[in-house]
Amino acid sequence: MRYFKRIINTGLTIGLAVVLLTGAEIARRKKLYSRENMIIKIPDHMSALFIGDSRTMGLCIATDGGVDDNIGWIAEGGVKLDWYKEYAEPVAREKIGNCKKLVILLGVNDLLGMEFSDGENSDAADYAEILEETADKYSKKGVETYFVSVLPVDSSYDDINSDINIFNEKIEKSMNKCHYIDLYSPVTDNGFKTVDGLHFDLETSSYIFNRLMKELRRDWIKI
Repeated sequence: MRYFKRIINTGLTIGLAVVLLTGAEIARRKKLYSRENMIIKIPDHMSALFIGDSRTMGLCIATDGGVDDNIGWIAEGGVKLDWYKEYAEPVAREKIGNCKKLVILLGVNDLLGMEFSDGENSDAADYAEILEETADKYSKKGVETYFVSVLPVDSSYDDINSDINIFNEKIEKSMNKCHYIDLYSPVTDNGFKTVDGLHFDLETSSYIFNRLMKELRRDWIKI
């Protein structure tokens, strides 16, 4: 018998319900969660620590927490830059240990409520400043910091894709110490599916994770 796995965000049923799992798998994967709309998973030995929002939660669920790659996760639904500064980054600082890769996947929730004027927005500047500060701080610990481009949306949300592109371009141009990974282009070119316009289905989430790991492994080889 198959079941739908649901994660409930505050006042919102996130579209991660598409993940089909057996009862045993559901029981096992529930161990990843500290509460229904949040994931904290810190392995003893991490190859990378991912920090992000509900889309990042989707990557974790689709890949069983990236268990084969020893990925750590700090992710929560509906979060923005303030959450990263006030909660996630302090937790990462405490837990990162000997991990060498910090990967940040945020931004879409900031963009959903943003008013753009002639392509200008303060949030991109705020993100760039925080990302550069993070990269500088963590480089002293021997940790490389990465920011993953905000990924596309569809359905009722697709009118913000132009805003997402503007945001991504501004972030990329501002990065010096923080590494920028463009996944918007390959995800769009590959074709993607969402369950509600915002949250990716299981297949797309798996593709995003594997493509991201490919980029990180390529960088590991350079080091």
